[in-house]
Amino acid sequence: MNDTPSQKPEPKAIDWEAFFEDPETGVIALIASARTARALRESALVVVKQLYNRKDDPPEIERFATELQALVPDDTPEDCLPQLIDAVTAILREVEAERIRKSKLHAGDAEARQDRDRRTPDKRITVRRPRPAAQKPKGLS
Repeated sequence: MNDTPSQKPEPKAIDWEAFFEDPETGVIALIASARTARALRESALVVVKQLYNRKDDPPEIERFATELQALVPDDTPEDCLPQLIDAVTAILREVEAERIRKSKLHAGDAEARQDRDRRTPDKRITVRRPRPAAQKPKGLS
């Protein structure tokens, strides 16, 4: 029997900078490829919904959706698209910075947990052998 506590491996950290900034696969490249204001808004909203997918995230999604609708209304002239892409990109970079900050915080927490676990003395179990059934304890008759 293994007397060391079993630990789940830490999930692999996401490279947030690559996720956002990679020129071929990053979400900012996706956003920059939008050909219409509506496509820009909808693709940005898809990204936000994917990033904020925990049960307590809907207020964040709603906030971003409202901000995107105000920034990129349906009647936006197409000649404004480059400025809008820059504005949406700036918003996504704020999200990126927040994700990187949280990732570093989580990594620090995980390291602290590992340090604490290393310093915690092993918990050993002492097992006593049972006495043979035929032998009575001394002093009992």
